[in-house]
Amino acid sequence: MAKFNLQIPITLSEEDGLSMTDSISTNVRQSLIMLVKTNPGERLWDPGFGVGASQFLFAHPGENAPSELASRIRSQVAAFLPAVRIEDIQAGTDPSKPEVLGLKIIYSIPSIGLRDTVEMSI
Repeated sequence: MAKFNLQIPITLSEEDGLSMTDSISTNVRQSLIMLVKTNPGERLWDPGFGVGASQFLFAHPGENAPSELASRIRSQVAAFLPAVRIEDIQAGTDPSKPEVLGLKIIYSIPSIGLRDTVEMSI
């Protein structure tokens, strides 16, 4: 079976040494999560990589943070994951946990008929 990339979190595998993703779906999901959670400048060899979603965690309610976050996600996906098409982005906080930003991204890769959703907490 084809192996695509390191499985995140990195774990050991008796078969391969390090666990690897074995599906395009898992690989794309991991790549999307890394892109969203990485802060711009965090990757020294590619300072333009990353949405920096944590910067929006304590945004003032009057600011247009959800739409700015969605815009950054869309532009970063277009630049670094060009085969992925973002269908919808939902961001918000739960009043009982204002320190956690919930993010739901519905995406697809039309060329292979993949449609999936990734949910994460920042």
